[in-house]
Amino acid sequence: MIVEYIRDLSASLGGIKPLVSEGTLRSLHNQKDFVGMIRHIKTDLRLGMKLAVGLVNKGGIPKAPAWIEMPDIMPLYGTAEFNSVSITMHIQKSFLRQHPFEMVVSVMAHELSHVVLNAIHHRLHEKEEAVDLTAMIMGYRNFYRRGCEYSVTSGGNPFLEKLFPSEAETAFEDRVITTHRSGYLARNEVIFAADFMDFKD
Repeated sequence: MIVEYIRDLSASLGGIKPLVSEGTLRSLHNQKDFVGMIRHIKTDLRLGMKLAVGLVNKGGIPKAPAWIEMPDIMPLYGTAEFNSVSITMHIQKSFLRQHPFEMVVSVMAHELSHVVLNAIHHRLHEKEEAVDLTAMIMGYRNFYRRGCEYSVTSGGNPFLEKLFPSEAETAFEDRVITTHRSGYLARNEVIFAADFMDFKD
């Protein structure tokens, strides 16, 4: 499925794009200019529509870090109607506070990739996996590689674990490892897709 989707999507998107440089996005993230990050990605994706951004405390799709509101029938990309349409992206403040840079970027790119697929009326526009692959095709695959999943360890005694790594599993049973994921592709699927795109690029 992944290879089929990549071939279909890349044919419609003008091929697989070079990797996006993280410099400007990293700087904006360090400044906590999250609206600036979204607008930078919008410009990078060459989306000319009007975009409002809401940083929210709650609401929207349950457990979703972000969501986008747009017309049911999107005007065709590049037309005057598309450039005048208004779209709103909402993103949870708690998500922005709690998760790392790469995951934040990949979620933002995912939401704007919904606009990309809707604006070209692509047959896969309702497939969330295709939306992730679109963001990766458009150059955001390294953010997906590093940001689709990460783990946080709490409890235990990190100092003792370094001294006795062979006993870590039994001697420090109060340790809790929490894994955070984003997107609709498993980590192995992200790695496979990104490697495939880099080979084709």
